[in-house]
Amino acid sequence: MKIIKFSDYNRINENQNETPEEYIKMTLIKIKNKLEKMFKSPESDDDTVQDFEEKTGEMNFIQMGVELESLEMSRYSRTLDNVKLKFSDEQFLYDLMIAIHISEAVPKNGKEFKSDDIKKCYIKFKKYDKHEPGEVLAELSKNIKIEDINEDFLVALKIELDEQSGDEDNEEFEIETD
Repeated sequence: MKIIKFSDYNRINENQNETPEEYIKMTLIKIKNKLEKMFKSPESDDDTVQDFEEKTGEMNFIQMGVELESLEMSRYSRTLDNVKLKFSDEQFLYDLMIAIHISEAVPKNGKEFKSDDIKKCYIKFKKYDKHEPGEVLAELSKNIKIEDINEDFLVALKIELDEQSGDEDNEEFEIETD
């Protein structure tokens, strides 16, 4: 009987746990961590760190008055695992689902595959009235590249969704009479 060291055993069996589901799980964890960082207010000393707005000159969640409501990962679907982000401002609640289909995690042409090889995801972004939940005011759905998910992208999505729902409010039926 041959005795194998535990470190050698792990190295031999490390590829057995690498399934498409595990690749998706690792990618979703990375996305979830990235989203968590976006909603954390920067720890700052008054003397050493400038305001984020002054540094970048771009819109961010802190400027927009957006608060994180929840951030959860769901892996109960057989084909479409996702990360669900809920955040709100003074009037509205926003619900963003970032999902990765299992077909994105299947190695093609017998190549070696890693979680970093997953490039695309699907997003569904909804806007609700905070005071009357349940009614969807606006909705966006699209396929995007995972590398595009950052704070600027989410701010642009929020602005696009706000404009979309604002246009609906302005479309009123009017009758002109003389």
